[in-house]
Amino acid sequence: ENALDDYRQCLDAVHGYADYIVVNLSSPNTPNLRQLQFGEPLKHLVSSLREQCYRLDAINEKRVPLVVKIAPDMSHDDLLSVADTLMETSIDGIIATNTTIERDAVLGHPYAQEAGGLSGVPVRSRSTEVVTALYQHLKGELPIIGVGGIFDERSAAEKREAGASLLQLYTGFIYRGSDAISAAARGFKQANLSR
Repeated sequence: ENALDDYRQCLDAVHGYADYIVVNLSSPNTPNLRQLQFGEPLKHLVSSLREQCYRLDAINEKRVPLVVKIAPDMSHDDLLSVADTLMETSIDGIIATNTTIERDAVLGHPYAQEAGGLSGVPVRSRSTEVVTALYQHLKGELPIIGVGGIFDERSAAEKREAGASLLQLYTGFIYRGSDAISAAARGFKQANLSR
């Protein structure tokens, strides 16, 4: 219920140090957080943070892009609605996607039913689908940061070919270290934006 205040405090604290700031509205590990991704709550929250970021840009004399990280687990119509709302708020980009709560990719695994989001390979194809849908809908008007299951050249190239302007790694970096970064960079550079 005090989400805006929490985000504002965080924005104030990091703006002077950040190269870009992510508004994460999609962590499945925070109860009810994903409800902020839709409709008026999304528009009010992001618009307020956008205005605060502009003020901090002036105070700190530097432009810090503000991007929103979204969940992979929404319907196609909801995804496009979120994209439209984010365009209205003049956000600087969309990160697609956070972890997934879907368990289809790990059915039968002994820990499949544990709480929390799945990252890495289990979210790879879905995050690429979301990047594709966003790119086709937004027609390149808003940068998309592709994330989810990026471990090597091929998985990085998939995100670029789907429409990602940039990449973000987390699970691949954990398991492969700096090798994942150099492989992703090679794959991204060699990929063609085919859409």
